[in-house]
Amino acid sequence: MTTELYKLQASSLTQLDRGALAVTLEKALQQAATDCIDRPADDRARIVTVQIELKPKAEWDNDTRSLEINGAEGKYKIRCKTPDYESKPLDFGLQTDGTLIFNENAPDNHRVRSLPFGDDDE
Repeated sequence: MTTELYKLQASSLTQLDRGALAVTLEKALQQAATDCIDRPADDRARIVTVQIELKPKAEWDNDTRSLEINGAEGKYKIRCKTPDYESKPLDFGLQTDGTLIFNENAPDNHRVRSLPFGDDDE
């Protein structure tokens, strides 16, 4: 069995980590797209980020640092940032004891009172 080495570049990312990076990226893109479908009125951006971190794996040999022997260590991170779920502004009353109150039928004005129309049972 021959092992093929790839040059790390955009076109080879589908082979990196046995294809796990590509699969994870596709899932993040799908998550962002699904959120657009679920919340079409929310025009805030959905952001998919691919981050690749590299750091040298160096070893000291007779007071010189050699990178060719050990290469580099790397990892990738894929992030999908969707807007937080957020309500429109709600109105709360504040009582002197620190209790917050609200009106379930008028979330934007806690002072609105319901008009008595009689019992619903009639």
